[in-house]
Amino acid sequence: MPVYLGETCRLRHKFYDFEGNVVTPSTHQIEVYDPDGTKIAESTEPTWDAENELFVYVFTIPENGKDGTYTAIWKAKDTAAGYSWIEKIEFAVQSLT
Repeated sequence: MPVYLGETCRLRHKFYDFEGNVVTPSTHQIEVYDPDGTKIAESTEPTWDAENELFVYVFTIPENGKDGTYTAIWKAKDTAAGYSWIEKIEFAVQSLT
């Protein structure tokens, strides 16, 4: 289902260790890019959703943005355990008209 220009977008991600256990990385770097590769949002502080055991990053797609495929790059580390993750999330954005 597409996200529309000007709407709030919620990215959700669950992290696992090599044994398949859910983990909570100590650091995060999230960057969101429009179809032209321009960074439109970034954060180092996603919200932990304990009930669903996942992280959520909430941001707004610019109203004057472009239709197309947006890309989020979510990097995370658990320095104590020595784990690192890089996740690429793509999603469609379109105008209401």
